Amino acid sequence: MGKYFWPEFARCRVNKKKMWPGSALLLKGIGGKMQKKLLLGSVAAFFTVAGAQAADLPLKAKAVEYVKICPGYGPGFIAIPGTDTCLQISGYLRADFNYNGVAAFNPYITGQIDNGTLNRTTSFARAIAYFDARTETDYGTLRGYVGFGAHMFTWDTPEYGWIQSHYLPRAFIQFAGFTAGYTQSFFDPVDAVRTFLYTTAYTRSDRWTNLLAYTHEFGDGLSASVSIEDGYYRYEGTGFYYSPLTNETDKRAGNGLPDLVLNLRFDQSWGAVQLNGALHQTRVATQFSNFESAADQVGWAVGGVVALNLPMIKEGDQIYVTGAYTDGAMSYAGLSGNPTSPSSSVFGQITNGGTAGAYYRTGDVVWDGIDSYETSKAWSISTQYRHNWLPNLRSGLYAGYLSIDAPETNYARQHGYMDFNLWQAGGNLVWFPAKQLEIGVEILYSRVESSTPFMVNGCISSLPASAGSNFSCGGSVGAWTAGLRFQRLFGF
Repeated sequence: MGKYFWPEFARCRVNKKKMWPGSALLLKGIGGKMQKKLLLGSVAAFFTVAGAQAADLPLKAKAVEYVKICPGYGPGFIAIPGTDTCLQISGYLRADFNYNGVAAFNPYITGQIDNGTLNRTTSFARAIAYFDARTETDYGTLRGYVGFGAHMFTWDTPEYGWIQSHYLPRAFIQFAGFTAGYTQSFFDPVDAVRTFLYTTAYTRSDRWTNLLAYTHEFGDGLSASVSIEDGYYRYEGTGFYYSPLTNETDKRAGNGLPDLVLNLRFDQSWGAVQLNGALHQTRVATQFSNFESAADQVGWAVGGVVALNLPMIKEGDQIYVTGAYTDGAMSYAGLSGNPTSPSSSVFGQITNGGTAGAYYRTGDVVWDGIDSYETSKAWSISTQYRHNWLPNLRSGLYAGYLSIDAPETNYARQHGYMDFNLWQAGGNLVWFPAKQLEIGVEILYSRVESSTPFMVNGCISSLPASAGSNFSCGGSVGAWTAGLRFQRLFGF
């Protein structure tokens, strides 16, 4: 065996002098095979006893990091592991089916040339995800909010077919009272829930824009905001100067100054009141100057919102009223069925191959035919009411009116810039058969009307692409729009 006993296990040195009596003889008398069996059996017995003893020892549990809730920010906020940031994820999936409208129930009242080519039935699908991240700092809550997704829909004529595009409804940062990024204009109701219809009403301001704003909280529900906003999203068009001799027109100049928006808001348990004001610059680069010396006009707008909770009728019932008056800043009165882009600057709908219907142009400023540009004026009022019939059944009712006062010049009238009124009325019925599943149907009537009769080829274009050509204008027309929506909400 040599000088070591069980060398592969204990590394113990054998000392014959200290062995118990007879042990030497035992070792000497055990043969080679017998020694191997004895050694292997002893090792196995040792491990069996050691394992049994180890099983009786307490085991240290593996650390588990549970998801933490952030109740201070509202439902759905959870702490991001390893950080001090709370995150809420929400969104929706939507499928719309329209009659006599496009996208999100937008009616055909924006100056279609011939309604014989329109898609009377259109479809629309959209998927959106929102991420709301909040962190507490020494200056208050730091918030980052972004929403993004995509949509696909049929456009208004067969030539366009399907339109597929990305969608970015929100992308802003809030910190220490500041809001910076892309979000709802501060001229509009700040809480987006103050719309109870699927369609975007033409008779109130509803515009998303890039902005930099500061809000000061005075306490007891009183706050004030000042916002610098991109004027591009408020561009309503320009009635350009046109020379029939040279077939030339003025051009729209670029943005010189951003829009300045102010609001004063008072929130209480019974509802809210908000007063709004705005300044808006319109620039025109004339034929006789360069862009640096463009003809400038500064328009303005004032408005307000009153929202009331009506629990005495039914818990959750609400009504709100908006109103605005504008001079050279028509977008603040409404005029757009799409909150993400400026108005089309043309209203009505030509029917019967251009022999009937209505057609009007709009512009913040219009050339007076002599030596300057004059502003257009507009005012609007609208109301929406939401009623809860049952816990899973509700309705939205809407009525609105908008009046356009174009400059009183022969040039404006000859080029399609004339007074007209636009009004809308409608409602919906929305059913929630399951939690966060919404199925609704909506009907809306829109009308463009004026005392000016329809004139076939009665106006002259001043737009650069078709300057000097004749088109039909004036008249009155109405349009019914209907739609069906399926919507799956999550995280709200």
